[in-house]
Amino acid sequence: MSASKALQLLRPAACVPVHRGTINPPWLPPAFDAKWSEWPHAFARYAAHLAPQVDVRVLQPGETTVFMRAEGAGETARE
Repeated sequence: MSASKALQLLRPAACVPVHRGTINPPWLPPAFDAKWSEWPHAFARYAAHLAPQVDVRVLQPGETTVFMRAEGAGETARE
């Protein structure tokens, strides 16, 4: 199953593709680096098609984001 398809099943409010550059060996040519940097954006486009309700946040190396708790998240039913 692809990560994009998993978004359909899990239906999170947001996600961040995080594996970019984790397996980027230094001996690969610069052209590979250029292609590799496009993969998170390709994921975001495919995810937008499959799970448009998910906020896909593509971050640059070192960039951060903040997730806010959704209203009602974590609450349990009380009698």
